[in-house]
Amino acid sequence: MLISAVILAMAVAASLRCWGAVTALEQQRRKQQQLRDWMELQLQRDQGLLHQHASHLALDCADPDQSAQGLQSLQAAWHQSEPLPLPVGAVADSSFEPAGDGLLLLQLISGVHQRGRHYSLQGLGACLDEPA
Repeated sequence: MLISAVILAMAVAASLRCWGAVTALEQQRRKQQQLRDWMELQLQRDQGLLHQHASHLALDCADPDQSAQGLQSLQAAWHQSEPLPLPVGAVADSSFEPAGDGLLLLQLISGVHQRGRHYSLQGLGACLDEPA
């Protein structure tokens, strides 16, 4: 009887350890998914913000000075905006910097997760239409 009780206690202890490990893995998976979801929502929000701001610029994108001013204006608008609230316990860095050839790169980084998108003045609708 004593041996059966010891074996049962060992089996219960092993089951509880396994259950704890499975639960911890599931919580970690959920946190990672929440972070990925946040990153995607943040990128969508930022894209909308940039489109809205760019639509008011009406630049001659063939003029390098106007293009540079437009890129700076977009960066300033992005820097003035507040990011969406992060999931509890998450930490993320974001940047919106020139990427060469008249492009800006918006990047979100948190641990091993990284998301980014390139934007151009033309793609955001900041340029005046070319004459026909």
